[in-house]
Order: sequence, then structure tokens, then C-alpha cells
Amino acid sequence: MFNVPAKHPSTPTNLVFNNIIGAGSLIQGDQAIKGHLLISGECVGNVKLDSLSEDTAVIDTTGILRGDIVCKNAIVIGRVDGSLRVENRLEIYPTAVVNGDINYGQIYIHADARVNGQLTCLLEEAVPEVLNVALEPVVKKLKAV
Repeated sequence: MFNVPAKHPSTPTNLVFNNIIGAGSLIQGDQAIKGHLLISGECVGNVKLDSLSEDTAVIDTTGILRGDIVCKNAIVIGRVDGSLRVENRLEIYPTAVVNGDINYGQIYIHADARVNGQLTCLLEEAVPEVLNVALEPVVKKLKAV
């Protein structure tokens, strides 16, 4: 009915994972990944997905990442203890726990998700100048009171 083009498309949900860290597995060390990544086990170390692709990193319900991650798209359902830098879209689901700073292009945090860290938008248009102009009269009124 409504065909409104999204500014940033949603993260694909029909992913075919090239890289899987299975439940019960423990991987240690920094990882450079090409292709979609699914973490269902535990990964200790920094993870960087190929910056030239639109690949997605998924931290599954049983997944734990203890380190930083850099990617274009990410879905967090499990636990991340480290910083996230997601250039496009980041989705954080209700069962997720994120302990670390997040830099994002677009973010969607579901109710009941736990995020402990600073959020920073990477988009230049994140703070439009119109907003600053609109706030000036409000600031003047507050100073007068």
C-alpha cells in the first residue's frame, strides 16, 4: 500500500552464512572475515568484516563476542563486550546485551535490549542545522526564566 523508499535499507533476513562459529565453540584471536558471519559460540578478539562488501555479522542468542567489531551491517541477539562500528544498519534485539560504545549509520534497538555505552551516529546529516536554529528561541526563553 505504501511504497516509501528507505533511506537505508533494512538488514537482509535471508542470509547465507559463509562463516559460522558454532554453539559451544571458542575462537580466540583477531579475525578478518569475508562474507556473512554467524557467531553462536564464543569469540574472544576483534572482528573485522570486509569493508568493500555489504556483509552482515550476526551474534546469535547463544553467541558471545568479547572484542570490537567493525562491519557494514550487524544484528545482535546475544552478548557483545566491546565496541561496535557499524557503518550502515545495526539491529539490537530484546535478548541482547551490549557493553561498549557503538558507532552506527542507522540503529534499531528493541525494547528490553540492554546497551551500556555511548551511541554515536556516523551520518553527517544526523544533526540537521535546522534543529539548532529551532532551539535558539527555546534557549533564550529558558535563560530569561
